[in-house]
Amino acid sequence: MANAPRTKRRRTDDADAAGTPLVRSPEYWFDIILQVESTQFRVAKSVLSKHSTVFRDMFMMPLPADEPTVENCPVVVLPGDTAKDWTLFLGAMYPQ
Repeated sequence: MANAPRTKRRRTDDADAAGTPLVRSPEYWFDIILQVESTQFRVAKSVLSKHSTVFRDMFMMPLPADEPTVENCPVVVLPGDTAKDWTLFLGAMYPQ
């Protein structure tokens, strides 16, 4: 069994690649985690899939075995975007 695949996925650290502490968004915390800069948003796959064919297609693919997770949820890192932009975007998708 030395070659058996790992059954657990590794958990991401509590800091981003630059060492900045990660912050969980208090407004958006559902079933998949989007990490933008040092902010993590846990959003609903169904809502992202409804509004984005890119996310819909991505969620149809199986996750790699070594995909990072937080609380058993996959983490999708979105480089080049800002946490402020995603907060505004998610505010439109999840009106309060």
